[in-house]
Amino acid sequence: MNEIKKHPVDRRVRKTRHLLRQGLISLLMKKSIHEITIKELVELVDINRGTFYLHCKDLNDLLHQIEDEMMQELTTMLETNNVGELQKQSYPFFIELLRYIEDNADLCLLLLTKTEDRAFFNKLKRTIEKDCFNTFSQLYRHSDAFSYETFSAFTVSGSIGVIQLWLENGHKESIETVATTLTKILEHGAKFFELPSS
Repeated sequence: MNEIKKHPVDRRVRKTRHLLRQGLISLLMKKSIHEITIKELVELVDINRGTFYLHCKDLNDLLHQIEDEMMQELTTMLETNNVGELQKQSYPFFIELLRYIEDNADLCLLLLTKTEDRAFFNKLKRTIEKDCFNTFSQLYRHSDAFSYETFSAFTVSGSIGVIQLWLENGHKESIETVATTLTKILEHGAKFFELPSS
C-alpha cells in the first residue's frame, strides 16, 4: 500500500523539479542569475514560493543542482564507455555524447557559452582532461606526463569548442557529421604521440 502512494508523490516531485529547471534555464537565456528573482521564476512555472523552498534554498542553489546533475550524467557517460579504447573507437562515444547534448541543447548552450560563472565549464574541462590523461598514458606509455597533459588539454578544449560552435549555430549539422569530424580530429591528432621528441 505504501508503494502505491509513493509513486504519485515521486512524479509530482520530478515534475516540479523539471518545471523549476526549465524555468530557470529559460530566464538565464535572457538575463544573468543576479537579475532574476524567485518571484519571477515561481510565477513563470506557476508554483508557490513554499514549493520552491522545498526543493532549493535560493536560485544559486537551484543552478548548482542543475549543474551537478549534468556533471553526473556526463561523468557516468565517460565511465560507462571503455576509455581505454576511446581513441580507437571514439565515434560511438561522440554519437552518444552529441545525442545527450542535443536532447539538452538549451541547458548545454547555457552552461557552455552563456553563464558568467565559468566554474562549471572549468570543472567539466578538468574532469574530461583527467580522463583523457589516464587514457593517453595507458595507450602511449613511451611518452611523458607533459605530453599527456598538453594533448589532453588541446583535445578537450578543441572538442568543446567544436560542440560550442555547433550549439551556437543551432546544431544544423547532423550528429553523425559532427561525430565524424571530432573522431577524425582525435584519431589524427593522436599521431602526435608517434612523432619523435625534439
